[in-house]
Amino acid sequence: MDEPTKARLAAAGFVETNVQELFCLTPEENELVETRVALSHLIKQLRQEVHISQVAVAKKVGSDQSRIARAEKNDPTVSIDLMLRVAYALGASRQQVGYALTG
Repeated sequence: MDEPTKARLAAAGFVETNVQELFCLTPEENELVETRVALSHLIKQLRQEVHISQVAVAKKVGSDQSRIARAEKNDPTVSIDLMLRVAYALGASRQQVGYALTG
């Protein structure tokens, strides 16, 4: 966000914060949230790079299209295990996953 916008929002009484502070997350909970977000972005990016549908990905991992869509949207009902299986099914290496997780 640019400085004039920050100043305008601060003058209106808004306070800049982050997800961890907003939801009073422990450091461990925050890391879990960040991990899930990184994996969901990686899955969507990989799927789009290889030009494959969510249905095709679901068939590869023995799931259904709606679970893949939820994984791409970081739905908390989708396990990290499934998210990793999807990433690897899309051709991700451990290095790519590690890079996605560390930024």
